[in-house]
Order: sequence, then structure tokens, then C-alpha cells
Amino acid sequence: GYVFGIVWPILYLLLAYYGWHLWHVSKSTAVERSVYILQMGFNFAWSPIFFRAQQVLLALVIIGVMILLTLYLLIKGRRLHQRAWLVLIPYILWLLFAFYLTGYIFLFTV
Repeated sequence: GYVFGIVWPILYLLLAYYGWHLWHVSKSTAVERSVYILQMGFNFAWSPIFFRAQQVLLALVIIGVMILLTLYLLIKGRRLHQRAWLVLIPYILWLLFAFYLTGYIFLFTV
């Protein structure tokens, strides 16, 4: 449990850096910026849906969408944003882990 309290602040700092880079450093497109905002919206929605509403299947779908949106940013960013895209790698790894955990909870406890 304590790991989440350590990991999420680091991930949010990395995501904030990437967002700052999209708006201030790179020649990002409106599509990239929109995907980033959409991905962050899903990110913020996940916790209340999983913990408060206890909608595990919906939370699993949300993480799946977050993974797809982040993969898009990774692929586009690799070509356009020098090294800034590298900060998304720990995030996508964490999302994959969260997808696994949420899937496990859905399959074996719900």
C-alpha cells in the first residue's frame, strides 16, 4: 500500500513535465495535446470509479483506454519530442501493472 503513495507523486511529476513540454517546448499538434488531456481525464476518473463506486469492470476499461492513449503519445513523442517521451515509460509500465491488478480483482473477487 505504501508503494502507491511513493509512485503516484513521481508519476504525476513526470506527466506534468510531459504536458509542459507539449505546450511550451515542442511543436506538438492539437491532436497530441487533446490525447494528453483526455488521458489525464481518464487518469483522474479511475480512482473514484474503482474505489468509491466499486465499478471494477469500468475501471478496467478505463485503464485499457489509458494504455492505448499513452501508447499513442509514446509513439508520436518518440518521433517528435527528443527525449521527453521517455518520461512516459514508467507511466505505461505502471498502467500495465494496474491493468493486471484490476483484471485480477475483476476475475477473482467480483
